[in-house]
Parts: sequence; structure tokens; C-alpha cells
Amino acid sequence: MLDLEPAVAALARRVQALEDELAIHKVIARYGPASMPGLAPAPRPSSPTTASATSPSGGMEGRGAVRAMIGGARHQAMVGRCAHQMGPVIVTLDDDRARRSRPTRLRKGGE
Repeated sequence: MLDLEPAVAALARRVQALEDELAIHKVIARYGPASMPGLAPAPRPSSPTTASATSPSGGMEGRGAVRAMIGGARHQAMVGRCAHQMGPVIVTLDDDRARRSRPTRLRKGGE
């Protein structure tokens, strides 16, 4: 017979992992629309405070670094003249850390 306590605990871990992955997908989906007008995304209670990101222009640690990149001259010069095309996001969870990867292409005006 199935011992319910470990089964429920395992199920709770799986549901938490699904919720974590969904939350990461939502943060990523909000980034493009929030950054294209040239305004840094407002902090949200659900957005990570210890996130890091890597882009062709370098690495970023935390919300402040992302805000600085969005408000920076390089990004602002592209606003209104480009669009992000993103493929499916792949999220890999490892305990309390997550890694995401996605194919992306930045198309500039005239391309």
C-alpha cells in the first residue's frame, strides 16, 4: 500500500517546481514589453532580487544592473528601432537556483 506522507511531500515538491518555473517564464515574458518603451521594469514582489543575466554587452547582477542597462545609452539608442524575437524559453531548476536559456535575435530597423 502507498505511504501517503512521502507521496504527498514528493507531489508538493513537484508542484513547487512547476510554480517556480512558471514564475520565471512570467518574468521573462514581461521584460520585453517593459523595456522597449525605454523604461526599466518596476520592481515586482515576484521578481528575483538576486538574479543575474548575461548579454552580448556583459553580465548583470540584480534588478539595479538590469535597470542601468535598460536606461543606458546603448539600449536607449535602439528603442523604437528594433524588436526582440525570442524562441521558447528553457528553464532548468536546481534546488533554489534556476537557469534559463532561450534563442533570441535582436532585429534592428532596416534588417
